[in-house]
Amino acid sequence: MNIKGAILVLIAVTGLGASSTTNFDAPPKRFQAPTSVTLKTMPPDEIGAYCAEWGAQRRDAAGCWIEATDTLAMVDPYSVTDGFAGHLLKHELGHVNGWSATHEK
Repeated sequence: MNIKGAILVLIAVTGLGASSTTNFDAPPKRFQAPTSVTLKTMPPDEIGAYCAEWGAQRRDAAGCWIEATDTLAMVDPYSVTDGFAGHLLKHELGHVNGWSATHEK
């Protein structure tokens, strides 16, 4: 738990210009469900620092879920290549639905 009391799940990516072949773990079916969450998008050069404010140890985050505020923060989908944002969103929504940071299968 970080200093602000949030449970933080983050995904770090080297090079946010990744193509649609970027291999994010997909959450197991039990964590794939309709959900409601606040979505915050921001430029690639800001997302890492924002996630770090909530306790992320890495500054190359492409997205994070902040349980304390029920906010999913991720890189602006218009600033990355086609397909990247969709894979990232599916991954992060799995965390919103209870998938742990250990990425159990």
